[in-house]
Amino acid sequence: VTTKPYIESKDYDGRPDEILCKEQWENYLKRNRSIIVDLFCGQLKSKLICPCTNISVTFDPFMVLSVPILQIISLEVKFVYFNLEKKTALLQIVVHDKTSVGEIHSKLLAALKLPPSTKIFYASIYKSEVYKQLAMTTTYSEMPQKGNFYAYEIVYDADSKGAEEKDCYYLEVQMQTISRGMYSGSYRNDLDYPLIFPVPPLAKIAELKLEIFRRLQLFFPKVEAADKEKLLGSLYMKYFPVDNEKIHPYVIEIANN
Repeated sequence: VTTKPYIESKDYDGRPDEILCKEQWENYLKRNRSIIVDLFCGQLKSKLICPCTNISVTFDPFMVLSVPILQIISLEVKFVYFNLEKKTALLQIVVHDKTSVGEIHSKLLAALKLPPSTKIFYASIYKSEVYKQLAMTTTYSEMPQKGNFYAYEIVYDADSKGAEEKDCYYLEVQMQTISRGMYSGSYRNDLDYPLIFPVPPLAKIAELKLEIFRRLQLFFPKVEAADKEKLLGSLYMKYFPVDNEKIHPYVIEIANN
């Protein structure tokens, strides 16, 4: 094209896309016709709606189109069985930025050959405590940058009063060894990750202590039942609601004597 004519754009006026697209393409070719345009040029539709209810629709030509490329990541997942006698499973699951926890859940069940009904608590663990509980809709790009990805198998005790899943809370338990000096004290975590227990809302503190002792006793085979209070003195417990909307404000701290 050696002579580029002046072309006045027409308003949208509610016309069909097919007519509008063809009209704007023909107008573009009158000023930009070439073999390059024929081979490599296309149109992108854009629609602008103003608060005054006016609508503008245009089909803009393009020569280069940027396409986002998903980043492929190998995510390390640590799966903690409810039966603590089983060794924690370590898996590598391939994900991308838009992969949700729900998709990771499906891959994890398939890799470990677990039934679809398996309940799992997902969380980002940082410095041996739950940094953030992860919902099934959370994507990889929305997960915390710090912390490790943990999956906890959850088994609800159907025989316990009020133990229906919708009513239960998750109880985070950290095991710490406390050393007290003359003027100050310090502690260290005995486990690299906290333990998660499903707890009925009507459970009493004494019942929680006994259940925790029962599940943790395998770590201390020589501890007799009479010494369980000393063992439980090293536990730090915190509630999480099962609905994942907020952290329950009730916190229990059991200090060593």
